[in-house]
Amino acid sequence: MKKEDTLNEILRHYEMVKEDNRVRQTRENGWNDVIDAYWGRLPDDWPFDSRVSVPLVRTSLTEKNARLINSKLRGRLIPREGADVLKAKINNAILDYQWDNANFGGSMTAKWKEMDMDARLMGSMFGICLWKHVEEVKKDKNGKEKKVVTFDGNEFTPLNPIDCGIDPNAKNIKDARWFQHRKWTTIEDLQNENDISVGGNLYPGLNALKEAINFDKQRPYTQTQDRRDDEFIDRIKSLKGLQDRMGEDRVFPVVEIITEYRPDRWITFSAKHKVILRDIPNPCMHGKIPVVQLSYYKIQDDPWGESEVEPVLPVWRAIQATVCAYLDTMIIHMRPPLIGVEGQFRQETIKYGPEEIWVVNSPGAIQEYKGNTDALNYFQTTFSALINQFNAGMGDFSQGVGVQDMFNPKKTATEVRATQRQPLS
Repeated sequence: MKKEDTLNEILRHYEMVKEDNRVRQTRENGWNDVIDAYWGRLPDDWPFDSRVSVPLVRTSLTEKNARLINSKLRGRLIPREGADVLKAKINNAILDYQWDNANFGGSMTAKWKEMDMDARLMGSMFGICLWKHVEEVKKDKNGKEKKVVTFDGNEFTPLNPIDCGIDPNAKNIKDARWFQHRKWTTIEDLQNENDISVGGNLYPGLNALKEAINFDKQRPYTQTQDRRDDEFIDRIKSLKGLQDRMGEDRVFPVVEIITEYRPDRWITFSAKHKVILRDIPNPCMHGKIPVVQLSYYKIQDDPWGESEVEPVLPVWRAIQATVCAYLDTMIIHMRPPLIGVEGQFRQETIKYGPEEIWVVNSPGAIQEYKGNTDALNYFQTTFSALINQFNAGMGDFSQGVGVQDMFNPKKTATEVRATQRQPLS
């Protein structure tokens, strides 16, 4: 295949991924809204003065994550009838060693906790499984420098979902014809990867990329680089009030690099500069895309699957509205508006506080507004019902399954046992 045809193919896939992920991120009840609910962020047009958020989404997912991955995962190969028992034991020992050894960027338990949490939020989470080779320059006893291999084995890395794209015609990663992953890296990192590779030619198109971004350490402020906030707004940084500075450092310019993994070949390229860094046959002996997908809820015609949080977002908002409305009403009754007769009081003296003096012409010149307190009486029932619906939607435990009021402090021991948490399934 001609190089121009390959470039057109991968650029077309890249545009498809960007467009789909932009919709997934910004649509109603999409990734941004899910992340907002996890962090407890209320909408900007919130109609209540109180802005108190109950962290239900975070608590539910954290408890599930802790129950599911609370220790090292221990998969085992069990030999079938007539199979080699010794081979199964050897492979089990290899798996156990590889699990402990793949700790670049964190332990495997921490990585799978991240995979589980993001899969429940976004619908799917992807991780890449590559062979990692690390060499370091060390000095021997004579002071002579030599390269020493410090790591040579398998590695697992969770990927940011917004930087991932899967063949839209596939049902999952196993039958996908291609998978794209975008990373933001520096020229120095690409050069280091190129140098430590066998033959020192991992990226044949690296020089062409350097020319495209005018890479010159003597003139760092003349270099062009790729900014991440030009492609999408990082929701986590935005919620924290931080600026996404990926691509601001002029000394170490950042470039957006995409790798398209196919069962037969890997293609690494720069979409902005239209440079193919490498186009190689799939080096994996299994002949598959080296990416795993974690997805709990499959749906038709979408390989990403369904978010666990998205269906309960309306109930989550109803709970927050109930709490904030109750607080607003309670504050009004604690500090009610005042009804004053014009000309019968001095307004600057009307202040709530101990030993304050109100200057009025008559005791009846100022009266407190007596509002309706019926809404306060229904808060416990409404809040309890919404919490039960949220727990049902998330597949969690339920409370208040009996007729006893879960908020009533005067419960007997029998009533306490009757309202204990029970599984829904």
